[in-house]
Amino acid sequence: MPSLLALCMLVFAAGGTPLTQPFQNTPAEPIYSALAGAWVGALEYRDYSSSQRVLLPTILDIRKAKGSPSLALHYIYDDGPTKVVQDNETVAVDPVAATYTTASDDGKQKDKDSVVGLDAFLKAGWGSLVHSGKGTENGKAADICTMLTVSPDSLTILKETRPHGGEFQFRDQYKLTRVGPVTTGK
Repeated sequence: MPSLLALCMLVFAAGGTPLTQPFQNTPAEPIYSALAGAWVGALEYRDYSSSQRVLLPTILDIRKAKGSPSLALHYIYDDGPTKVVQDNETVAVDPVAATYTTASDDGKQKDKDSVVGLDAFLKAGWGSLVHSGKGTENGKAADICTMLTVSPDSLTILKETRPHGGEFQFRDQYKLTRVGPVTTGK
């Protein structure tokens, strides 16, 4: 079984849209540029069955999505000695409508949330965005709140959920470090 670092190099060598390609013709360009790149770290999540927290080594590659003004996110999780899990999604941020839209790779799930923190992020080129909306957790309706914080070297994505009317609880958190030099941002 190849190491996570070896898998990382394979993913990033696979090609696709170069990380330095500008995100032209979109008002979200500073956000997209700050997020674009290769990230490594870990996903910590609350296990549904035991409520214990689980930590998985994670790689995240964020690039411009082909043919659309959005981001393509490719996740790789090291889930044990013989199990590597991959996941893809697209993200579109609309600063005018103050929305953050995610779509699964298979197109079956699409969430459009309200987002705050855009003005400060757009000015600085880095910062925090908080998006919230309705969704499901473990098959049940839930409110979902996600805080995304990015700097030149780090990316943290913290998600909290609650059943309608309940209290927010930790769901999962990515803590990632940029691999290689910063190619974009102010």
